[in-house]
Amino acid sequence: MKKELILIILAIMAIGYVSCEKPKEKDYREKWVGTYECEEKYSWWLMSEESGEEIFQTTVNITAIGDSTLKILENRTEKNYETKVSNTGDFIEHYPPSFVKPLIVGNFYIDSLNMTIYHSTALGYSSTSCYICKKLKDKKQ
Repeated sequence: MKKELILIILAIMAIGYVSCEKPKEKDYREKWVGTYECEEKYSWWLMSEESGEEIFQTTVNITAIGDSTLKILENRTEKNYETKVSNTGDFIEHYPPSFVKPLIVGNFYIDSLNMTIYHSTALGYSSTSCYICKKLKDKKQ
């Protein structure tokens, strides 16, 4: 009888412990994770006033890493970028403190991604890539 009573008490305690656990909060970045089909407008200019522009079709993969951080893989150049993103979808990541312009800036809105990447600049040369992207639908849907 004592054993049965102890087992019942332990079972009730286990049920109480499980039911008192807080539900896990959904990661706010989850809605932005995935593959995006993008049009990239690549612009470059030289101090000698020579400049150019090219349009590329590419994809960008977004994955969540760490705390509030997204990893951005640009598939045309195979370059990775990491940036902290706010719960509203805005992000900006700066060059090292000696530079003033951002490395990457953008935002997510519903199923779209807009971002600009300011590439490394050399003396008298600079370039940017501006992306307008739409999230690809999951094959499950």
